Amino acid sequence: MRTARATLSDVGLTVATAVRSGPSRRDGIGVAIVATAAAVLGTVVEIVEASGPVPPPAVGVVLAVLAGAATAVRRVPVVAAAAVVAVCLLYHVLGFPGLAPAVVLFAGLYTVTSRGSGSRSLLAVGVVIAAVSAVPLLPPAPAGFGWAIVGPAVGLVAAAAVGEAARARRLAVDEQLNAVRRAAEQDAQRHVVEDRVEVAREVHDVLAHTITVIAVQAAAAAEAIDERPDDARAALAAVRGAARDALTELRATVSLLRTGTDPEGSEPGLARLVELRDRAAAAGLDVTLSITGARALPRPVERAVYRIVQEALTNTVRHAAAAAAAVRVDVGAVEVRVEITDDGCAIPGRAAGVAGGGHGLAGMRERALALGGTLEAGPVQGRGFTVTARLPAGAPR
Repeated sequence: MRTARATLSDVGLTVATAVRSGPSRRDGIGVAIVATAAAVLGTVVEIVEASGPVPPPAVGVVLAVLAGAATAVRRVPVVAAAAVVAVCLLYHVLGFPGLAPAVVLFAGLYTVTSRGSGSRSLLAVGVVIAAVSAVPLLPPAPAGFGWAIVGPAVGLVAAAAVGEAARARRLAVDEQLNAVRRAAEQDAQRHVVEDRVEVAREVHDVLAHTITVIAVQAAAAAEAIDERPDDARAALAAVRGAARDALTELRATVSLLRTGTDPEGSEPGLARLVELRDRAAAAGLDVTLSITGARALPRPVERAVYRIVQEALTNTVRHAAAAAAAVRVDVGAVEVRVEITDDGCAIPGRAAGVAGGGHGLAGMRERALALGGTLEAGPVQGRGFTVTARLPAGAPR
């Protein structure tokens, strides 16, 4: 039984979530500080190297600080970029040389495109670059159009392109994250369904065999109670023993479902096939049991062998009107071959796993397939019915 699972979907979901995590608020403040420092430094350099009179340096520094501070407004980066352009325009109109505060736009335009919505962000970026490039061309000291204007514009386009690439990467990671999340949800749902089927199969296998024996013995006791009281008492004793065995198995099954382990001594396996033979004999079926091979088997394989034999004998007692059955288990080096044959009548539908409207043969087939084995069931020539299962003798696949 499954008690814990570590699936690739779970691992992928964790990794994708970590990759998806964007820059933190602290990162944004750090970028704003660096941009502000660059703008202030550029302003100071431009003022110091100016060949003519300039406005008070403190004003230029304040404008550079305002431009840098605008880059910290990450929720509305387009508005922040527009504010920087306005600061640059004021810087130029006041007569400061150069356009040092515009350096913060490298970070600002990256933010616009990386956090934007694609075409609209690119359009806004184009407007901002055109506007800030036009500022040096305005009075009172218009500059000539040349590399001093084209160069920074090219740099701003490059910064915006890097931001757009980051946005595309984020969208790709988002899509991968959604795909991994969907796969994880589907995987969890599939495991829930598998667990329900497994629980239903365990409960069915535990109860069907024992209740069949109880029903047969109760009917025998009812027929013999007046004329053969000793036989009736023996049948009722068998009923009591079968009920006690059923309670023990139910407790073991509940423990298995809760903890994933069987109580000591209750694990269904080859050693307990004798109990199935004796129960079937108590129900009036003459069972011969043959086990060959001495190789140790994985516990899931032994459990499957036990349950398949148990269900096959239950079907024989309930549906086949058989007098005898033979159980043969051959433990080979590669596979375990299990064959249960009875001399009863083959009831239509049993080969399809729908005997009596139940789920016995279907459950046996599911057990075999879950271990990488096969199971075949059908009538034999003449009279009788056979179930043959082949299971891997090694670790379940």
